[in-house]
Amino acid sequence: MDFANRLDDLIAVVARSRSLSAATILVFTVLCLLPGFAATPLMDGAEPGYVVAARAMSATGDYATIRLQTGSSDLIWAARGGYWLVAFASQLVGQDAPLWTYRLPSLLAGLAVPVLTWWAALVVVRNRGALLAGLLLAASSALGFQARLAMPDTVLLAVLILGAGALVRLWANPLGRNRARFAVLFWCAIAVGFLVCGPWAPGALLVTAGLLALDRGGWTRQLKSFPGAVLIAAAVALWAAVTGVSLLTDGFSYQPEPILARLGVVFAVDAPPGTYFLLLPLMMGPAVTFILVALPWIVDNFRRPAVMFALAWLAPPWLVAEFWPDKLPHLILPALPALAILAGVAIDRGGARISGWITWFLSLGPLVWPPVSAVVFPVALWALEGRIPVLGTIWLMVAAVLGPVAWFWLRKGRVGPSAALAAVSAMLIYWNFFGAFLPGLGGLRISERVETATTQAVNCSSPTLSVAGYPEESAAFISGPSLRFVDAAGAADFLAVDGCRVAAVERGQISSFRQRADDLGLELTDHARVVGVNLRKLRRAEMHVFALDGI
Repeated sequence: MDFANRLDDLIAVVARSRSLSAATILVFTVLCLLPGFAATPLMDGAEPGYVVAARAMSATGDYATIRLQTGSSDLIWAARGGYWLVAFASQLVGQDAPLWTYRLPSLLAGLAVPVLTWWAALVVVRNRGALLAGLLLAASSALGFQARLAMPDTVLLAVLILGAGALVRLWANPLGRNRARFAVLFWCAIAVGFLVCGPWAPGALLVTAGLLALDRGGWTRQLKSFPGAVLIAAAVALWAAVTGVSLLTDGFSYQPEPILARLGVVFAVDAPPGTYFLLLPLMMGPAVTFILVALPWIVDNFRRPAVMFALAWLAPPWLVAEFWPDKLPHLILPALPALAILAGVAIDRGGARISGWITWFLSLGPLVWPPVSAVVFPVALWALEGRIPVLGTIWLMVAAVLGPVAWFWLRKGRVGPSAALAAVSAMLIYWNFFGAFLPGLGGLRISERVETATTQAVNCSSPTLSVAGYPEESAAFISGPSLRFVDAAGAADFLAVDGCRVAAVERGQISSFRQRADDLGLELTDHARVVGVNLRKLRRAEMHVFALDGI
């Protein structure tokens, strides 16, 4: 018996036991998400805003106001739940909590997401298909990335899957047991999702329910709209109360300083509709291959409950993400479980198969991506940092072998084993990317390197730092509350005051900085040059660390 048969038999054995299926998905998800969790650098964009604001909440005890460094933020109307989760997690170790503690809610939710996807799928997908859906979602790079960041998106995703799982149970089996329990779970998911991230993602659940009601509407009576209205009203009332407290405290009079205007602004790229579709293989991982080759089957089986449910779940967040002008990395996340379910049911029902030259071309993902990754990541790290991680490269080489084997099995019709092996291949790639490549990029650690250069630049202890031309929250988190964001002239004025002071000035502002320093009669030393990439602006950043002569 060849290895593909043995793996297929193992999948069948695991799928027969629900407890074993859940445990298998959880263990596989742990293997995908843990490497590099604590070592991933702080990503400028939305993540540092959460950790800086959460640290301020913990320090002040004011959980109503979102503060970013020197003052309250203009995010007055933002949902506070995501900030609360990050703040409470950091308090597990007290003051000066390391970055990984802020990320714990994301990790725990990320571990739950594939298991919850398997649970949601069980109503309309056979055990084997639900198991493969969970494993394929765990192998998603988008989930892996978000689960390593101190942001509430994976928490929101877990909540939405709970709501979708309750919804499909009411839709597929309206006369079944525990109808009231599932109705309450559905409305709780919407209410909690609103508190965590605001209205748009929980609203997608309501749109999904509406789309399913177009098929048949009698089941909607089981949703029990009155208790749902009470739960949503309670969530809105809590949000309004917290927002009101923030407005009464200092919100009405708050005017953000120009230098601080970009703090809390999320990373986004203007791109046309269709961008997420083109990037889907990079975000979703191996599941995309099986969805693409199964497209004819999905169209022919549109009325199948599993396909109808997955498409009704997929459509709202996908369309919003594609037609939203700003392309946010996490905006597509709520659609990924539906894609995993589509892949799982297509594989289980024999719909994912190569049947012509078009599907042959669409199936090339496992053949192409692992070998390409085995070349690109080591070469890129060598070019950027002058080193190659040995263990991480070994994992890439193994993945480069397993990927083509998975493609060969897909060609031979051994689709279940092919999907499982492709997921393992993706896991090994993530071991390198998240465990070695991403943590090893010094160019992403501008704020950390500026802080190190600051302490090395002067002989005095506990220097105070100002930053000109680089208003990123990562600097605020790493350097602490004493950091000041200023402009070029402000950096020179900052150094003119007595004390142990250092200024980090972005290259483009050095001319203005030196002119102001000359006007003040300052004698300065350029102690260090830090070069890297500003992720928010997607461009090169060069910082120079200045201090007065003799300090």
